[in-house]
Amino acid sequence: MVALTYGSDAQWVKNVIAAGGCDLRRMGKRVELTNPTVFIDPQARLTPQPIRLFLRLMRVTEFMRMRGPQR
Repeated sequence: MVALTYGSDAQWVKNVIAAGGCDLRRMGKRVELTNPTVFIDPQARLTPQPIRLFLRLMRVTEFMRMRGPQR
């Protein structure tokens, strides 16, 4: 899940949706993310408490959920 601090109209968000996913580098390894879905959660319920407070202060309500590799 990614908090869309610049909103769902940001160009990178549109690109990820159009492509149906993206690659992410994490700890030097490539991770393929697919099925991007944008959703609104004014309470930021899916984020850890310290981050939730920060996102509320910034008035972030939009998030993108993607599916990672199947294990």
